[in-house]
Amino acid sequence: MLISIKCLFTEVKDSMTKIFVIAGEASGDMLGAAFLKDLKSQRPDVQIYGIGGPLMEEQGLTSFFPMEELSLMGIMEILPHIPHLLKRIKQTAEEIKRIQPDMLVTIDAPDFSFRVAKKIKKSCPDIKRVHYVAPTVWAWRAGRAKKVAKLYDAMLCLFPFEPSYFEKEGMQSYFVGHPVMQASFLKGRKEKFYAEHGLSAETELLGVFYGSRRSEVARTGDVLTATAKKWLAEKEGRRIVVPTLKHMVPLLPEEEGWIVLEGQKDDAMIAMDKAIAVSGTIGLELAVASVPHIIGYKANALTIWLIKKLVKTRYAHLANILLNKLVVPEFIQEDCTPENMYSALINLDTEAQKKAFHELKDLLMSETSAADAALSLLS
Repeated sequence: MLISIKCLFTEVKDSMTKIFVIAGEASGDMLGAAFLKDLKSQRPDVQIYGIGGPLMEEQGLTSFFPMEELSLMGIMEILPHIPHLLKRIKQTAEEIKRIQPDMLVTIDAPDFSFRVAKKIKKSCPDIKRVHYVAPTVWAWRAGRAKKVAKLYDAMLCLFPFEPSYFEKEGMQSYFVGHPVMQASFLKGRKEKFYAEHGLSAETELLGVFYGSRRSEVARTGDVLTATAKKWLAEKEGRRIVVPTLKHMVPLLPEEEGWIVLEGQKDDAMIAMDKAIAVSGTIGLELAVASVPHIIGYKANALTIWLIKKLVKTRYAHLANILLNKLVVPEFIQEDCTPENMYSALINLDTEAQKKAFHELKDLLMSETSAADAALSLLS
């Protein structure tokens, strides 16, 4: 459904006052915050409940419990926490039943979100259920589209080719564009960052992004750190900048020539000459910000084995997937070494990347926002 639907909800029913939103990690928190901001601009009286991080809390959410409890990734990382997660699923479903919102919006975090949605469908079928960020059925386990269609009333998709997978299963689906196209870092100012940190105009900046999960630092952090140190030592007039989250700061290196920023990435992103990052949403953000970069990732061996068995896409980086070519060098598992990443970093064709990133941006825009789609379901 790749059309604007603003005309569908000029008059939304007066009883629509309560929304319960669930996000399970930093990328979901970003999506949720943009969704809530837009929602409030169209329905100022909306009451917000749910689970989210600092960005959603800035939009008025008081999180039911800390979002970080859900920020787990990989089979071996999740297994020890299953009893606690099952407890939180039950508690969340009970809280939703108590509040009786008009709509439940779950953002990504499928292992948690789908189980909550299943309980709510059974106990409170009148609550509209919407999932934001389509499961990557185009990459692996295409049969999930049919299962998800039984749990939810609608799917909000980030990419233009996704709605058809769910519409085939009789599910309302909307391409709502990617909120990264409205991200605040696109308004960042390089001159401001340089001035605030006493940098000369000739200073070269390398961004290092360790991810939002402790497990990512544990497995991939040493490789990123070693790569950055080598880059820093090769030439005078270089600095490292590390935008990160509060709970990650104690896990990161304290090095001379490094600038570690807690939640202050807007100006830093625009100021970077190049970047290295863990594979994830940050890769798409860097691409949209036109920052030349490479990615690396290490995970538990079992997790990687399963990914190789099940995933149908050739690439890990979303820019490479969407453009169907290797634009951003990827170093996964045994290929993720300081030697490989440093070599790719210094030989990066920055102009070719920037040209490809411009093409990418055209694929990420939609006239219909997530809030538009959600409100249309309540009209």
